[in-house]
Amino acid sequence: MRIFLNFINKNHENTYLKSALAHLWFVIIYPYDGGNGRMARALAHYCLALRVLSHFLSPALFMQIKKIIMKF
Repeated sequence: MRIFLNFINKNHENTYLKSALAHLWFVIIYPYDGGNGRMARALAHYCLALRVLSHFLSPALFMQIKKIIMKF
């Protein structure tokens, strides 16, 4: 899980690829009984929000997504 979190927090040139890989990787490791799909989509959205979608998100929504992800 530490390797996965390091991947999420690292900057990558291709943000779209990072988002897709984060989603796939999280679904593959499947750490919880339920909610894996929702969490995987939130992670993918978070990766995109950091660089690509930041101007589309309200700061409150972005911070809420970040709080949820940082819990894990």
